[in-house]
Amino acid sequence: MEPISICDLFPFSVFNITDGFFSFNTKILKLKKRPSRIVTLSVNYHLVKNGNEIWLLDCGIGSVPTESFKRRKKPTAVPVDLLYHQTGIGIKDLSGIIISHMHEDHIGGFYSLMNREHAFKCPVFIHEKEWIFRKERYSKMTDPLKKIMNFLERHVCLISEDRIKFNNFEVQWTGGHTPGHMIVLLHGKKRTFCYPGDLLPTSSHLRPERIAYAWDRQKYRIEKERLINRALEEKWIIGFSHAPYMKFTILDKSEENGYIVCQTKMQETRNENPS
Repeated sequence: MEPISICDLFPFSVFNITDGFFSFNTKILKLKKRPSRIVTLSVNYHLVKNGNEIWLLDCGIGSVPTESFKRRKKPTAVPVDLLYHQTGIGIKDLSGIIISHMHEDHIGGFYSLMNREHAFKCPVFIHEKEWIFRKERYSKMTDPLKKIMNFLERHVCLISEDRIKFNNFEVQWTGGHTPGHMIVLLHGKKRTFCYPGDLLPTSSHLRPERIAYAWDRQKYRIEKERLINRALEEKWIIGFSHAPYMKFTILDKSEENGYIVCQTKMQETRNENPS
């Protein structure tokens, strides 16, 4: 299943799939007293095999035309429309898709799925606050994103609760990064898997001073700290949305009360160096 890396937590498995790389200037984060620099990150989404059900957590950037990302595809990149060629899993096999938030690098994969809507039967779960926020900005969207919104209108299932459980998933609203940002938990018999979306996009964001883009910076910091503390206490496995190499990690504390990131097996893919 290369280049897909796997994390086994009986009774389910989680696959981390890389959909290419993008670069951006950190000046957009408006960080005081820190020089700007160009950072290259990957776009990762996740496939969950949960018994007889198959779910996606986000769907990557796909082929959506965008000016926001200076995107580079690699031979090993797997956009969601090519998922079948790598896994044997087609669109018709999906039980559902959970969207952490509606930035184009997390919903862009729908753009290439629209031509095969006849085979697309599964619900797409998005938080109500996120959906309303994006709908209010519909007139300012690019045409490709408008088409994605129109497509999602026919398949979306809105989540209004701050916390909800269904099909072995626990979905929690966090806000912060965007108004309706959500994280996803899967509880195995011995460990819990967490997909934190862009609340914790890479392992470097474990540092208290390192922040991602945030619509509400104070809310972002609060929710990030809460997530890390719980992940440390319960030794969660975390799957990152933008880490180029370290796809899954387990958190633990050092003697100095800092964070040690313990990488799980099979997750370092140096052959996918984006530089």
